[in-house]
Amino acid sequence: GMSKSALYHYFPSKEDLFAACTAYVVDRDGDAIPGADEAGTPEQKATVLINLFAEIEKNFQGEMYLLMDYIRGKPPSSVARDKNMKLANERYLDLVAGLVGKDAAPQILAIALGGLLQRLLDGRKTRLEDIETWLVDASKRTD
Repeated sequence: GMSKSALYHYFPSKEDLFAACTAYVVDRDGDAIPGADEAGTPEQKATVLINLFAEIEKNFQGEMYLLMDYIRGKPPSSVARDKNMKLANERYLDLVAGLVGKDAAPQILAIALGGLLQRLLDGRKTRLEDIETWLVDASKRTD
């Protein structure tokens, strides 16, 4: 509900605003994984992950809009070097790695984020339960 000019009164640049948003989002999402300590089987891990991504989904559309605005016009190499992109990517990989291990984390994160994007694109016709099944299948292949 705030105008861009009002935001830029508090943040001197788009990068500074995005940095603050990135830090807030990754910290908030990092606190949203109850049950991680008790998850042992791939099914239990997938349930914890899908609960995490269900929480992430609540703000996913707005966050994707902000992300796309931030990286618009930047070449992939510049995005890969961006400190905010690195922070977000490393934080989410660490969250997922805590459940499935470091080697499996990139694949599991890609499946989960891809599933959320698919739900955004198809008006949530793709069910969270389907994404959970994809996560279990991928976890079993990486064990």
